[in-house]
Amino acid sequence: MHYPRYKPVKHRPPGAGAFFDYVKDALLRAAPTPRSCRLDRRSRYTAAPPLRAEGAQGDGLFFDAGEISGERPALAMDDLLVRLTRLMQSCEGCESVAVAELTRLDAPDPAGCNWSTSVVLAPAGVAPEVYTLAYASVVFMARSSWNLA
Repeated sequence: MHYPRYKPVKHRPPGAGAFFDYVKDALLRAAPTPRSCRLDRRSRYTAAPPLRAEGAQGDGLFFDAGEISGERPALAMDDLLVRLTRLMQSCEGCESVAVAELTRLDAPDPAGCNWSTSVVLAPAGVAPEVYTLAYASVVFMARSSWNLA
């Protein structure tokens, strides 16, 4: 009896060629190495106190009275930097990333925001692959929520 020669099966979807293998390898190389599961009890890893809203209407970070009515609350530059930093630090792997600076636009963009998406980060040794997704989600959420005073 004649059996066909064994051929290893490549695990790629039908129609995908060598580019699929290249992207898969590039993504595996770009993935950050997992951290140790050991608990770190150093004092510098303490949780920051929660932010308080200045108005009496709402005392949450995201749901102020102005956001419910469709208006963007205008925040001072320092307050906006603190809020963006806290949001970035709440993302996994970005505990030491800080927002250092942002740029005010001359005129509001079509969406109504008066500050730019290009912010200056202080990554403190965190790899760009780790903080890029956090940056995108935090900045675009914040631009739809807050304006500069």
